[in-house]
Amino acid sequence: MITRIYLEVTSLCNYKCVYCPHPVMKRKKEHIRWESACNALQQIARDRIGEHVHLNYLGEPLLYPRLFELITLADSLGLSTHIITNGSLLHRENIRHIRATALCDIKISYETPNEKTFALRRNSQFTSDRILQNILNTVDALKHTDKKIGLIFMTTLPGQKKAIENIEIITSMPQLKYEIRKLFDLVTLVIRVEKQVDKIQVVITKTLGIGLLILSPTPYPAAGHAHSYSSEIFC
Repeated sequence: MITRIYLEVTSLCNYKCVYCPHPVMKRKKEHIRWESACNALQQIARDRIGEHVHLNYLGEPLLYPRLFELITLADSLGLSTHIITNGSLLHRENIRHIRATALCDIKISYETPNEKTFALRRNSQFTSDRILQNILNTVDALKHTDKKIGLIFMTTLPGQKKAIENIEIITSMPQLKYEIRKLFDLVTLVIRVEKQVDKIQVVITKTLGIGLLILSPTPYPAAGHAHSYSSEIFC
């Protein structure tokens, strides 16, 4: 079986990040046809190609109007679904759908955690503070479920320092203190632009435990913004 299958439900995105190839991508940007998406899932299940389907690639999956219907279909076929989102569309209704459906995990890209770095997103509709609040709302809504939440941070400068600060904000909230599960240890390895490895002791509430997934390669070196690795924190 294939470990990880990507089904790009949409190639549309509401950001134009300078470090991402999406803005200069030549192929047509559009939603997948519903029939094509259903057929793909049915074939994956029928032929036992794999069990884990990631419903995105270069697009923002929450832009796809029938995303949650597709997640329900996948679950009925015995498939596990996963998404990565930029966090901008994690409003109350979408969070409610995420909680109600069989989505296994959601990763939120929080690679630009302050206003200076957020400018790299090139979307003035949103702010870094709003995205942080969306993350907090999502974690709070899913805290009594078995769903896994991942936060993806840009570990290259300048996003690194602010990201660590916001990890502390997220994990120190009293209402989340005893609810966040499935966390790792307190040691984080961060890869800088110059590819030097620094060990950073993240001192957070010991009752939680916290850690980053190390050396997750990304395909985003575009526009001169070195971005060879991302780190992920799981709640």
